[in-house]
Amino acid sequence: MLLGYVKIVRDVTIETLVETHKKDLVSIVSHQLLTPLTGTKWILKSVLEGDAGILTPKQSDMIKKGLTANEQMVDLVTDILDVSKVEQAKFAYKFEPVDIGAFVAKLVVDHQEKAGSRQISLEQKIQTNGKLITLDKERLAIAIANVVDNAIDYSPTGSSIMVRAEATSTGANISVTDHGIGVAPGEQAKLFVKFYRAENAKRVRTSGTGLGLYLAKHIVEAHGGSISCASKEGEGSTFTINLPDKPMDKPGKSQAAFV
Repeated sequence: MLLGYVKIVRDVTIETLVETHKKDLVSIVSHQLLTPLTGTKWILKSVLEGDAGILTPKQSDMIKKGLTANEQMVDLVTDILDVSKVEQAKFAYKFEPVDIGAFVAKLVVDHQEKAGSRQISLEQKIQTNGKLITLDKERLAIAIANVVDNAIDYSPTGSSIMVRAEATSTGANISVTDHGIGVAPGEQAKLFVKFYRAENAKRVRTSGTGLGLYLAKHIVEAHGGSISCASKEGEGSTFTINLPDKPMDKPGKSQAAFV
């Protein structure tokens, strides 16, 4: 027999406002940090290249360590800023037809310097025959770059990484295969969760945000695609991005491009 009930009314207006201001603050601070960090990066590079005079081996080594730390900070702030935009729906996309093979090939070239500094062979296999995929070049470049960066960061010196792009009947597949540390079966499903880093990744590389793959997933899904991982711990990983010919928001319906 029902004798009565208690009704609780909760006003979440203040909580929502605080959360919005918090996200705005993160975005503003991240943006303000990025400018001086980027400036410092180019100053360090200039000094390392001898623009301020010849360096001794010890000085060169110290500058390289400073540059590495600076680049890690730039990556961190960039990831936080991008994630903040994604979560506030401010991550604008501009879709256009792009030669997916040429697009991927350029990204591989852009990463050759980083791979070379680790004595890692970064190879490519393009089988797209000039196929056009409707995508946002800037955003998708971030997604693929995050996957390639991870492959380089967690691969041993002297190993190789293969980046493949191939056309399909409905779009294109882009895969990145490394021979690095791999991911344990129980952790693979968590790789695309914000801030998550596999235990062996933490041991190999103490720095890292756990935001790169989270951001990549959001960007790829905004294109109507998907991203997955096949890996074996101690042997390496393959990350595969599947893209449709055109962004899809619903099965069979093209997504309108927006800026």
